[in-house]
Amino acid sequence: GVRRGEDSFKEEIEAVLARRHREIEKILDAYGVPRVGSERRAGL
Repeated sequence: GVRRGEDSFKEEIEAVLARRHREIEKILDAYGVPRVGSERRAGL
């Protein structure tokens, strides 16, 4: 989490995560990290 009042920092983190989403997904897949919230991840 991000402390209250640090909205610009939170936005910056969210932007980086969104920009690098595919890379992050590949790393999580490579290590077999289970995730929720996606049909692909749930094996459907």
